[in-house]
Amino acid sequence: MSFGDLERGSGGSDDRSYQIEMDSNRAYLKLWDRASHSVFMISNNVASIQKLVGHFGTTKDTPEMRIRLSKLTDDTRQLIRQTGLDLKNLMTMDGGAQENRQRKIAHQKLQKDFEDVLKRFQNVSKTSAEKARAYVANIRAQNEKAR
Repeated sequence: MSFGDLERGSGGSDDRSYQIEMDSNRAYLKLWDRASHSVFMISNNVASIQKLVGHFGTTKDTPEMRIRLSKLTDDTRQLIRQTGLDLKNLMTMDGGAQENRQRKIAHQKLQKDFEDVLKRFQNVSKTSAEKARAYVANIRAQNEKAR
């Protein structure tokens, strides 16, 4: 490192490694924010799906409601896939020893939150499929009686 480097504020290789570390930390935080936001969105979607499933067999059970339910379920599945990948990628990102400990604890909490919301999604999806099958069976039975 020369005197000119010091005047320009360039610390040589230490600055480059610091910049790489900062870029890595920014990438980690960006991925973390996306994953945590996705878990929140999945949770909201599951609540909306539960509400729509509750409308099965009522006056609010319309073709538009079923289309909305189908789209919301598909969107949630895609969000779950992406969040699972994001969580895997978060585990591979390295930081300092203390940072790794903090990241590991935070990652474990986010992973648990994700698993909890995933179970809720699986349960509501199962309920939705059961109600849809019952609805179809009921309509078929009504059609058979009408013949």
